[in-house]
Amino acid sequence: MGMGISFNNARGVIEGLIGHDTAFHRTPKFNVVSKNDRWSDKRYGMKKNIMSFVELIVGVYFMSVLYYCVIAQVYFPLPFLVLFCVGFLYVGGMSFCQGMFDRRRHETPDFEVAVAD
Repeated sequence: MGMGISFNNARGVIEGLIGHDTAFHRTPKFNVVSKNDRWSDKRYGMKKNIMSFVELIVGVYFMSVLYYCVIAQVYFPLPFLVLFCVGFLYVGGMSFCQGMFDRRRHETPDFEVAVAD
């Protein structure tokens, strides 16, 4: 996963070095602050951006390089290529799958929590 977040980290470093003042965007939470609040009624507000597409494209690129290395019998870079491929595909894929998981969560029936004695 460390390789997958490298684009986002590099963007933050470059923005910091050139003095580009950007707002810090927290990870969206469900804002459950009291016992009456229910997290299942709230949406996890994650926006898709261009970086998700770039991460998926780079992951597919590393997958093709991985395939080429196997065909060409160049085995030395395979462990590194697997790390790059899995990292970028995981991070890029999870940014797209979060919306799908959110829709499924709203389709499931609500359960009441019983207090243990």
